[in-house]
Amino acid sequence: HLVSSSKDNALRLWDVRTAKPLLVLKGHQNTARNFVRARFAKGGTLVASGSDDGGAFLWHASSGELAARLGGHTDVVYDTAWSEPLDLIATASHDGLIKLW
Repeated sequence: HLVSSSKDNALRLWDVRTAKPLLVLKGHQNTARNFVRARFAKGGTLVASGSDDGGAFLWHASSGELAARLGGHTDVVYDTAWSEPLDLIATASHDGLIKLW
């Protein structure tokens, strides 16, 4: 599978064999001039994304259901990174902070 982020406030989970979207994930904000990344996390069971509103979002990759919203940043969260060995996620924001969850 492939996950894409777009400026219409949606992430899409794609089947790369058929080039068709499997799920549309909503909840985060990605409409400003900023571009936030989306990534797989926790062994591919979650999709993680930043947001223009200072949050980070986690969705279940199998159902598209929102698993968590991580708040705490005061500016755009551009990226997330999952650490398998530590079982945590890092968020990087324009506020100059990296947070570990």
